[in-house]
Amino acid sequence: HAPVVTFVETDTLAFEVDGEAKNITAEIAIEDPDDENLTGADIAFTRLTYKRDDDVLLFENTSRISGTFDAASGVLILTGEATVEEYIEAIRTVQYNHLQTVDPVVEPKTITFSLTDGKTVGPLKERHIMLTYSFTDLRIPTGFTPNGDQINDTWYIAPPGGELSNAVIKVFNHKGVTIYESTGCENPWNGTFNGELLPSGTYFYTIDLKLTNQKTYKGTVTLLH
Repeated sequence: HAPVVTFVETDTLAFEVDGEAKNITAEIAIEDPDDENLTGADIAFTRLTYKRDDDVLLFENTSRISGTFDAASGVLILTGEATVEEYIEAIRTVQYNHLQTVDPVVEPKTITFSLTDGKTVGPLKERHIMLTYSFTDLRIPTGFTPNGDQINDTWYIAPPGGELSNAVIKVFNHKGVTIYESTGCENPWNGTFNGELLPSGTYFYTIDLKLTNQKTYKGTVTLLH
């Protein structure tokens, strides 16, 4: 008789894409009628829901069970002779993570579990995951004071959930001349243009995040000495 997954949660696991991995099951149960030990398990994404650059399964080896994630196929392969209970505990520690934390494609994932006792391979059991994504808005200062006191000396835009490396930030004067331009948020505007400190006043900006759902911010920023 093949080892079988007798229980895994039937509700869809809601996974918030925020860079934090999450356990894929907390209650999985396994039975093997004619063997005390198992020799392996495959935990795999179904082919149509797996994206190599986005999805990963994480596992920390135990004293008797080792895990290897095959990124080409989307399969976490557990090997090692261990008891059914040890495999239950090991699989409950397996975590899923989504690697694209900025503007991910929010879509369902399906993961399958299968077991072997070295003689036969059991049937597949599925667990469904639904990605969710909450965009944290940009924190854009309305003004700054580049006077050398090391307080608000630059116009620093705090990116949500990590660096927005593709964002295009531009600042214009009242004549429409571009006086500052940057890709990403790492080099904030210091109030200068061509090496000269600009006069106090109101300047205009655009911020194009280069994302699917959030496009361009527009507004004004006040420079004060």
